[in-house]
Amino acid sequence: MPLVVLLEVVGAFLARLIASRIGQWILTAILFFGINFVSKKVVVENVIPQLQAHMAGLGALTLAWMAYLNIDRGISVILSAYAAGAGTRFVMQRASK
Repeated sequence: MPLVVLLEVVGAFLARLIASRIGQWILTAILFFGINFVSKKVVVENVIPQLQAHMAGLGALTLAWMAYLNIDRGISVILSAYAAGAGTRFVMQRASK
């Protein structure tokens, strides 16, 4: 019997938590996916060809090591982080006005 009561209390708590926070969670998810999409499509896809053009003069051995060490993925992650940070600051400044 006490287990049933405990489950009811926990269930009621979670229902209230979800009901009171669902709007914030949805807004956060929308902002995340919007900023993530923009950072990938606008920033990363436009900068990667420029980086490839700059790296075209490197030797084959250097490029092979860079590919082995996943430096291209690291650069992509760093560019996405900068773009996401700038997008987040922009959205937060707009939201605060």
